[in-house]
Amino acid sequence: MVNRCVCHDVSFARLIELVRQHGFSLETLCERTGCGTGCGFCIPYIERAIASGIADLPILNMGATE
Repeated sequence: MVNRCVCHDVSFARLIELVRQHGFSLETLCERTGCGTGCGFCIPYIERAIASGIADLPILNMGATE
């Protein structure tokens, strides 16, 4: 399971909380917390977490073709 931005140790639960409390966009979350600004690997996970409200996400298969 993936549940945080590893580069900046920001949990998706915290990001979901910030979106619910303040209505932050992804860009604002990144600016305020640093999430997604290191390697960037977590961006699709952050997008999915804030869209679904689920903080513990399965590993995405980024190379899959459907």
